[in-house]
Amino acid sequence: MKMLFQEKTRPYLLLLLAGELLTFFPGVIERIFIISGICIISYSVLLFMLDRLGKYAYPVHKAVFGIAVGIGLMLVIRFIMTAIPVIVGAFVLFNGIERIAVSLSRKKANDKSWYAAFIFGALFILTGMYTILCAKSIMAKVTRLLGVMLIVISVYRIAGIIKASKNAPLGKDGVVEIEGYEVR
Repeated sequence: MKMLFQEKTRPYLLLLLAGELLTFFPGVIERIFIISGICIISYSVLLFMLDRLGKYAYPVHKAVFGIAVGIGLMLVIRFIMTAIPVIVGAFVLFNGIERIAVSLSRKKANDKSWYAAFIFGALFILTGMYTILCAKSIMAKVTRLLGVMLIVISVYRIAGIIKASKNAPLGKDGVVEIEGYEVR
């Protein structure tokens, strides 16, 4: 257990925690941005009110900027969570239309493999439409997948660090000797 919390493994433990959060709570990113926006707005308003009471010097332009940044944080995450699947869906949809056009030109040229391009084009169109229409659920699935990838990467790295530290040659009294250097 002591090896698990070494200084070398701490970043990967944080990566593991981030992966677990994303996997089990895919909406956590949106909530973090919303809470951050609310905190920035509240802080700016509080300091502005203290300025109006004469207890703290806080310029109006800083208060307006703080409120704008807070609102921007809350809006930008909603845009990102919706825009990414819509953009990807539109790309896949247009790719499907292009494949169907290619398959129809192959059919006119009496190419016998036109149906494969037509089937793939139809599948791409259906996938693109599904991605555009169900953007929120798609983003949740992508977030979960990202979380699983982070968990796998962090567990792999932690296991490698623990294995390397167990296989390190120990000298007398638990001292590791590395080419003339001693680390206690």
